[in-house]
Amino acid sequence: MWILVRRKCRLLSIFGTACLLSLLLVPGLVSASVPAYPLPAGSQQITDALEYLKGQQLDDGSIGGFATSAWVVMAIAAAGEDPHDWKTADSNPSIVDYLRENSGLLEPNLATDWERAILAIVAACEDPTDFGGEDYLDVLRDFYDGTQIGDSSLVNDDYWGVLALIAVGEAPSSEIIQNTCGFIIENQQTETDGGWPIGAGPFAFSDTDMTASAPESLRIFTCC
Repeated sequence: MWILVRRKCRLLSIFGTACLLSLLLVPGLVSASVPAYPLPAGSQQITDALEYLKGQQLDDGSIGGFATSAWVVMAIAAAGEDPHDWKTADSNPSIVDYLRENSGLLEPNLATDWERAILAIVAACEDPTDFGGEDYLDVLRDFYDGTQIGDSSLVNDDYWGVLALIAVGEAPSSEIIQNTCGFIIENQQTETDGGWPIGAGPFAFSDTDMTASAPESLRIFTCC
């Protein structure tokens, strides 16, 4: 099972870099003059963004609350730092400890909560099958209904479900990935703008974040 430890960090740069780059859009955080993408981890913009995040960390290890802390873990790892080292004092919990100790804040019936958590656990090179005594992967698999992951009226939990499963070593040829990606493809808004929505259905409104997430999951589905 623990080929996952080596393999699961493979995707952290995709998610973490996206999170980190989104911080660069915060007014006043960095210079308006940004070099061409991708920025190297040691660039001034990335360094400034990390310093900003460090300044937001609380003594319990969190940065911006529970959900945001998961995204921050991905960003830290993408920048080449170890999120286990991120704490306000040596005796205080790290941001990874915070996530481990607060799993009770996950919404039990919301697939995206567990998917986001898995991606953060993966980025921290921890085991999503035993993180704080919880098997996050088992919970995620329980959201699969035989055709798609989570709420059948939504598609966002399918994008992130595919990404989370691939991150922990699920084969792209597996039934859960094949069927879920099929569901994602079916919900592209081909008759309007070609984008992808949060909600399922032919008349759903496309969303920029979802239209970025869907191709990520489909590219992994076709290329891994």
